[in-house]
Amino acid sequence: MANITETVTWDDGVYQLETTDPVEGGEDGVDNAPHKNLANRTLWLKAQLLLKALKNGSATEKFKVANAVADDEAVNKLQMENALAALGVSISDFSNSKAAHGFQKLPGGLIIQWSNPTITGTQDEITLPISFPTAGLFAIVSDAGTASSILAIDNTVFPTLSTVRINISSSTTTLCQVFAIGH
Repeated sequence: MANITETVTWDDGVYQLETTDPVEGGEDGVDNAPHKNLANRTLWLKAQLLLKALKNGSATEKFKVANAVADDEAVNKLQMENALAALGVSISDFSNSKAAHGFQKLPGGLIIQWSNPTITGTQDEITLPISFPTAGLFAIVSDAGTASSILAIDNTVFPTLSTVRINISSSTTTLCQVFAIGH
């Protein structure tokens, strides 16, 4: 037996089953639509309660972490981790490397990566800072050096989950900037 996948959204309505609706279960089945609407609303309300608790119980108080002068004006790391955990998000979902050859992970699995490789020859494969767990979505390459060569990405943008293949119009050495997104 599977559970309904909940999202932190406020569904505007709760679907009413009609007498003409076919009996259909599963993730997107019509019989599960009202349950999904209510589950989403419940998770959204839970998130709102957690945020209100983090704000010291006041619905109008704003986060003042940068200007906090007292403990009750700021959200500490443990409070934030607990609130995120209740929503199924981990601090590790935000891991990153801000180096020239770096990455940023986002909740939900999206990963943004960048690099400044030097390309030699007419084709090169660039190793990304980390491997995409599932797939590379797209990559953008630009010339960061003084060469006037025109860059083109090969049709096979991601030969592996950790590399981007780049074609270059001349065989000169070129400093590039690579920006890739995947999950």
